Amino acid sequence: MRLKKFMPVLIILVAIITTVAISPVCAFADTNDITADEITGIDLGDYNVELTYKRYILQTSGIEMAFEVVFDRNYVATNFGASGQNQIQDVLTEISLIVKNLGYIITLDTENNSFVGSMSFDSITDYYIAIDEDGYGTYQDTSNTKKSFLYVQSDSSTKTVFDGIEESEGLLQNFLQNFYNLGIDRENILLSYEYGTPYKIISTDADSKTYLVGKHIYVHKFDMNMDNSDREIHLSQKSPNIVGWYLTALGIALVIAGMVTLVYIVRKKRKEK
Repeated sequence: MRLKKFMPVLIILVAIITTVAISPVCAFADTNDITADEITGIDLGDYNVELTYKRYILQTSGIEMAFEVVFDRNYVATNFGASGQNQIQDVLTEISLIVKNLGYIITLDTENNSFVGSMSFDSITDYYIAIDEDGYGTYQDTSNTKKSFLYVQSDSSTKTVFDGIEESEGLLQNFLQNFYNLGIDRENILLSYEYGTPYKIISTDADSKTYLVGKHIYVHKFDMNMDNSDREIHLSQKSPNIVGWYLTALGIALVIAGMVTLVYIVRKKRKEK
């Protein structure tokens, strides 16, 4: 009888002792260092780093261009360990200084192991001046334009800034050298070109297409590696032939006017009879 009377008390005591015994283990588990698997960032698949060049034609006016460097999360975990998120910041800062010294505005994103260097231009002329063009020359139009009665089809092809990157000098070569200094092989470098336009009527052979709500533009992304950095990209624009549509509208209006006139004449003759 006495044992049954004290049974609830014994159960409570056992629970308290068990909790106290395992609490140091739980506390130790909570204070462990972050494991490599917990490093945040982007998974680039077979690539260690992605170098992106962005050229956006803005809806308001002007052009924005930018360089972005993103390191693969698994590469960071493998090469920088559990504290890689902190160490990669130093690497990003060092590489981004090259871009900053050229007048770009730098935005670091250590959570995703990346940085962006951007620059804006009020006009296409300012943009050409910035990329070492004189901005005032006469440029040869390489597009192929086909006109029909209702539409004008314009097709063009070009290569990106990555064409001949391994033989280039300046900023692109600095990027490559920094990647090589980190032990990244050429086959583990992903190159991407992003073309942004506010015009939905422009189509391309891009690998992906997204809409940036904040900038109100469609972004066409082309992926390359070091072996096909000379990839040719194709753009196509189909726009209305204004003259054709005006003539069509005029023709429809004349037909309607003729039918109305004919009905009026027929009714008038009937009334006269």
